[in-house]
Amino acid sequence: MNPADMTYRLPRTSCAIRWKPSNPHIPKAPKSKPNNEFKQRFIESLEDEVKRLFKLRPIWSTVSFRNNLKNTNIRETTLRGQVLPYYAYYCEIGPWKSMWIKFGYDPRIDPINRLYQLIDFRQPRNMDRTGSSTRKSTPDDEELVDGHIYKSGKIPYKRQAHFQVCDIQDVRCQAVLRTYETNSFSPTHGFYREGATAAVRTVMVEQVKAISDREEAHHMDV
Repeated sequence: MNPADMTYRLPRTSCAIRWKPSNPHIPKAPKSKPNNEFKQRFIESLEDEVKRLFKLRPIWSTVSFRNNLKNTNIRETTLRGQVLPYYAYYCEIGPWKSMWIKFGYDPRIDPINRLYQLIDFRQPRNMDRTGSSTRKSTPDDEELVDGHIYKSGKIPYKRQAHFQVCDIQDVRCQAVLRTYETNSFSPTHGFYREGATAAVRTVMVEQVKAISDREEAHHMDV
């Protein structure tokens, strides 16, 4: 397993309900309650905010959810292990791999849920972690807060990043994805035809390489 994948795995102690798109049943409630009063109070303190976000969209990645909380100081591991399992179930594989889906919601019914599918981006190995030797190795606050968003003209600060389709802010990438849309659901590819992920990933790699080449050329000219 790629070490970067560890970032998105559930803690072994997590009480999350794990789900696969081939499962006909949809989890409707958590399998247990918080096991101590401190944890109960902590979860209750976030309840309004968590419910607000799940009203905005029914499916979230941990990173996107954390970045949209008003209190972004909460660690991703805390969300995965101690908060989200009480409001949503965890998709293990398929189009919403590593996503949290609110209890009682079936993402397989409505094609609109293609917006929340996973696009995993892997920076080419022949580029360094930040894409260019001229870029800083430590992300700034803006990069961390927007780390779940793929933006035109900007290199993701992680070598491997998980983006939801709705968080890809690039006209070309979205145009490519539209050519693969389908209203028929597949447990593997969701509401896109096979090849969609590979096609948009190719565009991302081309864009990142172009940005890196420009930055490197600028560095050499200085």
